[in-house]
Amino acid sequence: MNEIMIENDKLVVIWGVIASLFIFVITLQYEINQDRHQFELAAGKITAEIQETFDKIIKINREFSALYYLTNEVDQNAFDFLTGSLIRQNSFIETIYFAEKINTSDKSEYEHLLEEQGYTGFKVKSFPGNLYADSINPDYLFPIKYIEPYSVKSSGWFGLDILTFSVIQQSLSVERKLSELVYSVDVKGMNKLFASRIFFNGYSNGANDLLDDAFGILLYKIDVAQFFTHQFLSEYDSVKLSLSDKPLYSIRYNQQNELFSKEFVVRNKIELFKQDFQIEIKRVKGIFQFSLLFPLLVLSVGLMLAFFGWHAFRTNKIRNKFLAEQNNVVEREVRKKTKELTSAYARQLALTEELEAFSYSVSHDLRSPLRTLDGFARALEEDFGHKLNDEARDFISRICNASERMGSLIDALLSLSRITRKELIIETFNISDVAKTISGTLMEEEPERNVIFKIQPDIIVDADKNLVEVVLDNLIRNAWKYSQREEQSIIEFGTKELDNQQVFYVEDNGVGFDMEYSERLFGSFQRLHHQNDFEGDGIGLATAKRIILRHTGRIWAEATVDKGAIFYFTLVE
Repeated sequence: MNEIMIENDKLVVIWGVIASLFIFVITLQYEINQDRHQFELAAGKITAEIQETFDKIIKINREFSALYYLTNEVDQNAFDFLTGSLIRQNSFIETIYFAEKINTSDKSEYEHLLEEQGYTGFKVKSFPGNLYADSINPDYLFPIKYIEPYSVKSSGWFGLDILTFSVIQQSLSVERKLSELVYSVDVKGMNKLFASRIFFNGYSNGANDLLDDAFGILLYKIDVAQFFTHQFLSEYDSVKLSLSDKPLYSIRYNQQNELFSKEFVVRNKIELFKQDFQIEIKRVKGIFQFSLLFPLLVLSVGLMLAFFGWHAFRTNKIRNKFLAEQNNVVEREVRKKTKELTSAYARQLALTEELEAFSYSVSHDLRSPLRTLDGFARALEEDFGHKLNDEARDFISRICNASERMGSLIDALLSLSRITRKELIIETFNISDVAKTISGTLMEEEPERNVIFKIQPDIIVDADKNLVEVVLDNLIRNAWKYSQREEQSIIEFGTKELDNQQVFYVEDNGVGFDMEYSERLFGSFQRLHHQNDFEGDGIGLATAKRIILRHTGRIWAEATVDKGAIFYFTLVE
């Protein structure tokens, strides 16, 4: 059995670890997929921004076309105004150049004309160094005439023949109409893109692929780094932009090729007439660079559950053995307590029999001497009363009253004893009707009293009706008795809500009592007023308390001297 237990322990641990690792892999894959989704959203936003940038370039080109449509020259003021506004509104445009067409034979005359216009030392030159390329048409020159913004750095382009610019050679080599916008890559590899457009005279659109009808070339120098917002990229991303497979721009953040790494790639293409603008966005992240909080939490919880399962399995046998021993102890204790309860019940039966015997003795043995004493006293008064003086007759009267008082006390004790032994019979009844019956009886007994009863109607209770009648009779009679000196007595019965419990009360406007002695109020034969002031045997409130306690309730009173009293009681706590 122990070997089987050990094997089961191992299985619990092994399967717990396997399940934990499986859930860890699932949650890790979920985190990777979430990261992929965020990456694809960012790549989509970057592509949309680049597309929007090219749309703006096309719109700008159309504005230039509309401005110079059917004209043969470009005015400098109009050029400066329009290009300045466009550059301020579009940060991706770095510089705009305009080259005016002249015949090669007119070069000297053109240089002399510009010198007269204030351009001292102006010369038409070819592009220097690796920027140079042979002109496609030696009959024409296209010297750069306008530059915006004009600066010391950009002024070096002034007068350069744009047909000898290698970038323009790339543009002219693209199959298209010469009047269409075309893009080319900066040969210096400075992340710059050039867009060029040839303007033609009149209605000519360059369809003949010659420059005979052209009057100028517009060249845009564009900063590709301003094409998109870099905030969409994370530290693990890289961006590569190409024009017709020619590298144009690349940016790479903190990418590290780790042993366990994931690579996400998004490739998009934007068609620009006969050219393709390629976008490649890549993210490379090591496994430990993803958010591992949730997967590790799941793994930890799984391993903890496996441990707890193992621990529970291991301790199950010990617990069962312990419970078996405890059951034996409990059974022994139950047998012991049952024996003690049986013995206590037997003793209680014996006490009950003794109490019944005592009640019988009180009822018969004590009453007989009282009847004898009372009988002889009355016979003495009747036979020899005329021979006795007033003092002797007073003694005889006191003997008779004391005998009668003693008989009343014996009756009260017997009543209290019977109430203590009586079996409770719980039923549902209207306690308001009981109060009305008691008040009606009191009014019949003393019709001359001026008493107002305020009884709350239809109070329904579950209790022993006979015993509750005794309680209510004692309390209402108590209020009746102690308010007899008032010109108009007011006795009220009803319920209140105290501490979310229904509480019954009997209130009067009688003599009240001093709360200092309230603890004596419910004791047997305890009185707070003198017998000569108010009649009574001092057993009524003690009887009421016994009955309330048998209903698992409680009873208490509040009063002020000469301002009345109020008795509260509950039937179930």
